[in-house]
Amino acid sequence: MLCDCKTYKEYIARIERFLIEDLLREYPDAKIDGNPSDRQIFQRLWRIITLEIIGLVLVPMMRFFTILIKMWMQSGMHLLLWYPGKLCL
Repeated sequence: MLCDCKTYKEYIARIERFLIEDLLREYPDAKIDGNPSDRQIFQRLWRIITLEIIGLVLVPMMRFFTILIKMWMQSGMHLLLWYPGKLCL
């Protein structure tokens, strides 16, 4: 192994510790006062990153579909409604 770790578990724990430090440096809002467990930190990071993804992906998609629906309504195509078995005007 490349570090001073004597066992594989120590090596993995070291990687986890560095990962948490890197993530906390990138997402300072995820810091928890006191002595939180790694699981608590990862849960908080997961919530923050998930909200970030929602903001980056879903909001633009909602804007796109809003524009698409407005264009569809303006085109007059909304006047044609399809029901099973017949076309109604």
